Amino acid sequence: MEKEKRFTKIIAIICVVVTALACLSLVSCKKKNTKNQNAEVNKMIIASEKVIVTATSDVFVTDGGVKVLGYKQIVEIGENETTIREITAELSTTQELKEKETYETVTEFNRESLISFSFEEYMYKTFVYKNGQLTATVAKDRVDNVLGYSLVASSDGELTATFENGLIKDLNFTFTMEDGKVLTLVATYQYKV
Repeated sequence: MEKEKRFTKIIAIICVVVTALACLSLVSCKKKNTKNQNAEVNKMIIASEKVIVTATSDVFVTDGGVKVLGYKQIVEIGENETTIREITAELSTTQELKEKETYETVTEFNRESLISFSFEEYMYKTFVYKNGQLTATVAKDRVDNVLGYSLVASSDGELTATFENGLIKDLNFTFTMEDGKVLTLVATYQYKV
């Protein structure tokens, strides 16, 4: 009887150890899978930046569902020059959204600045890329790092992006700022046909 109890304890301990190792292995595989997804997305971003002909970014802030601030940039890359169109929108003292538009044409343009959004794995709580769709959650203390701007978030950021033929097609990112206003970034990318 004593021998059977000892044997049962040993079997139980072995089962616990095997279960623990299986759980650790599962967590390790999940992290490895996320790293592979992250690497795949980063490769597509780099490939996209090389062939984008039009990039449109629309950043706007809403307060209670009402747009109170906006910035839109349209970059059109030609063979010899790049046109940059910027539209800013602010609420006037009469509470009307006033837009101001500027144009600039440059002969040298750094394509690496077209997608300034960071896809570094450590900045994300969740990161899932599957069948051309990316969904991710950015920890609120990392939102400013991902955007590259000094902003304080009171919520995690939610990111979605669509990829087609190995190139980014669009990107949406939204979060709540510390003052309760919601910042949304919508970017679209076009390529030569």
